[in-house]
Amino acid sequence: MANPNRRKLEPRHIRLYHWITGTAAWRALSGNAIKVLLALVRLDDGTRNGQIFFSDRQAATETGLSRNTCIRALAELVEKGFLRVIEKGHFDRKVRHATVWRYTWQAAPGFGGPTRDFEKWKPDTEKSRAQILIPTGANTDKSASASTATGANNGPDKAPKPQKSVDANLSKFEPQVVYHKGAIQ
Repeated sequence: MANPNRRKLEPRHIRLYHWITGTAAWRALSGNAIKVLLALVRLDDGTRNGQIFFSDRQAATETGLSRNTCIRALAELVEKGFLRVIEKGHFDRKVRHATVWRYTWQAAPGFGGPTRDFEKWKPDTEKSRAQILIPTGANTDKSASASTATGANNGPDKAPKPQKSVDANLSKFEPQVVYHKGAIQ
């Protein structure tokens, strides 16, 4: 038979399961978001999911991060599916309260079972590190003469300095054109 006083014997702890930390959403979380999530979970005693009041100011106090960093971290946790907002906090009312949160990996009273939205999160595949090249319109025609007059008066006429020809050493290389996405349609 189970011990009815077990909860009292076991010290409080935060439990992160492998099925939570093994997801793509967990790997994509920033360190600040993990720190804010742990601070939020630390407030819960295991019975309050769906009724956890946690403001960005309280997150800043608990984690030592700035308030704006905590706001971004909470938004990241919602975007990746670890948290859901039950009721948005307002400080312009007579009765001021912080935002009410719930975890998606636990059942919440009155909200049904766990939704595990973080397991459904997929990273954006559009964000690639490869550079997409399109033409910029640079003139790479070798037949154009560099001594063509442009009509601009750039100062007194001076004899051009003699320059060494580098074409003999680099004759096997063609001029390269770098393209930039969105420059020319």
